[in-house]
Amino acid sequence: MRRPDPLPRGFGDRAFSFEQAVDRSISVWRLRSDDLRTPFRGVREPADRPVTILTRCEALQIRMPEGGVFSHATAALLHGLPIPRVLADGPLHVSVPRPVRAPRISGVVGHQVQFCDGDVVSIRGWRVTSATRTWRDLASRLSVAESVALGDAIIHWRSRRASISDLARRASTLRGRPGAVTSAAAIPLLHERSESPQESALRVMLVQAGLPRLDVNVPLYDANGAFVARPDLRFPEFRVVIEYEGDHHRSDRAQWRRDFARTMALQDLGETVIRLGAADLVPETAKLVTRILVRAGWSSFAT
Repeated sequence: MRRPDPLPRGFGDRAFSFEQAVDRSISVWRLRSDDLRTPFRGVREPADRPVTILTRCEALQIRMPEGGVFSHATAALLHGLPIPRVLADGPLHVSVPRPVRAPRISGVVGHQVQFCDGDVVSIRGWRVTSATRTWRDLASRLSVAESVALGDAIIHWRSRRASISDLARRASTLRGRPGAVTSAAAIPLLHERSESPQESALRVMLVQAGLPRLDVNVPLYDANGAFVARPDLRFPEFRVVIEYEGDHHRSDRAQWRRDFARTMALQDLGETVIRLGAADLVPETAKLVTRILVRAGWSSFAT
């Protein structure tokens, strides 16, 4: 089989439009070669190009409608914000301002919306909904715990993109619309020191179970003022610590040894340490923690 002719310089490693190809005298037959694929109608790209959120958006940008903005799950991914995998692996989302007609492109979900000041920012030169607008737009697709995880990432103290007040104002604009109940319930559960979506989900589960006040990633020191650890979650009145551990805590031997030493150090301070993983994000865990807190002196009747 004859190998396809080389593409002109600049066409072999990126997405390009049919019109751009014709302008460079690339034939229709060449555009149908097996070494090219069609991510969207009227767009070609090398067939061996990795499929990532960035390459997908770059290809779609060529077909972006007038005033189009990457939004919803696509915007969350471009911002580096956590969303459920089912949304992350789904189609791209594009919003256009009314009265522009929402795009109808295979592999794309189009939205016709009303933008406000500050709703659109630039990422890699692309127009993308802001983090707060994205949180609002996704409210109807998320559970309360998922909405909190997304919000926690937006307000995180090390990389703050907005405040809780900013998100509360966004939630108020959903009153009477899909997502209003979820976003309103998420606001009082947000915390700027949460370090991961799983940690956020665990905290939400414990708070919703009616357990007492939690510290989130607050450093602990020994009697001499030396740093000991920064527990993920802690019930300070009862000296009960909860550590969430991802898979790498189990599979990485060096990490496992650090975790063991950390647990011993916390226990030496008089803390009760509970180590949990992804399989423990279930209601039975809240009941277990409740029993441990009761043994430590907590009474649910006192809250």
